[in-house]
Amino acid sequence: MMAKAFPLYLFAGLCFLGGCSIFSSSDRSQLTDAQALWARAEIADYNYLLSVACECLGGRYDVEVRNQTVVTATPLDGQPDGSLGEKTVDDLFSIIVDAIARNAVELDVTYDGGLGYPLSISIDYDRNVIDDEIFYTVEDFERVN
Repeated sequence: MMAKAFPLYLFAGLCFLGGCSIFSSSDRSQLTDAQALWARAEIADYNYLLSVACECLGGRYDVEVRNQTVVTATPLDGQPDGSLGEKTVDDLFSIIVDAIARNAVELDVTYDGGLGYPLSISIDYDRNVIDDEIFYTVEDFERVN
């Protein structure tokens, strides 16, 4: 029994030290399922609150999307501009896809069960780099039309 556990332990230790990433087929399946739900909903116009937390200061933004394009991203907490909050739902999906492509060491995403859009995204790109983590949270999503 110990011989079987050792390789798994060794692999986990190497991943921790080497910064490798493990994404299961279920992670990708959840992403694909969520994207399909979102596409089927055919929502082009919506509003939501986006919170971004990172070393880049982040902030909270009131985001308005019309015809699948950000019209405004109004900072709600004194940030000088809304550029960090200029994200459509498709942009949030792209952030998840990019994290997978970049082999982020940690990626934790929750999706809305009805419409598929990401509710929260937590990414750590490199365990050995301080302050490269970024977090997105979607609240108060409202379809407009």
